[in-house]
Amino acid sequence: MMGRWWCYTRLLEQPPLPMAGEEKETPPAKKAEPTEGDRENERRRQAIAERMEAEYVEALKLSLGTLGPGWTPWMKISLIDSDYYQRHDGTPEVRATAYKVYRGEERLTENSVYLMRRSDGTVVKADNYEDLFGDLLKEKHPTRGFTHNGTWIAYDRWTLCWSALEFYHPKSVETLAKLRATREANKDAKFAADYPLFDLAGFERQDKKP
Repeated sequence: MMGRWWCYTRLLEQPPLPMAGEEKETPPAKKAEPTEGDRENERRRQAIAERMEAEYVEALKLSLGTLGPGWTPWMKISLIDSDYYQRHDGTPEVRATAYKVYRGEERLTENSVYLMRRSDGTVVKADNYEDLFGDLLKEKHPTRGFTHNGTWIAYDRWTLCWSALEFYHPKSVETLAKLRATREANKDAKFAADYPLFDLAGFERQDKKP
């Protein structure tokens, strides 16, 4: 007698449909209690919000004192140590900072002015940042560079960076906890859909080895 070949089909990977009156109940959502990770997340976000607010206020003070009312902070332009992008750690050295402000309802360059507070406390203005930063934009790195056709060419000493001036309103620790719980619930639901037999056996997503 010939042996019987048993086939393993995808149907075996699907959980059986519930019979009438035996519908599987959806478990109640777990209460999202903030963890230490959520609280650290909130602290970091709050620190960023305070720094962004301080930069906005500084630009506003400069514009009020130099140009009068009616100007809105737009951008912050900084010259930072070009070595920072080689290290990627710590806080970069900032050589100079200028602020771009505008007036009117539209953010247009023709309606804008650049402001900078010098080391002696005086404030200067210009139509472009090049006039404010001057020779700093041409300063070369004392040790880092490359050779081209036998000639040593130094890199720029400072790198130009732009950032928007705006307020940031971070989420509360409770909201961050809810968002984290939602992400985890979505991952659990995807795991149950991708591995129905594991789900029926009571295994959780964290039990599956990568």
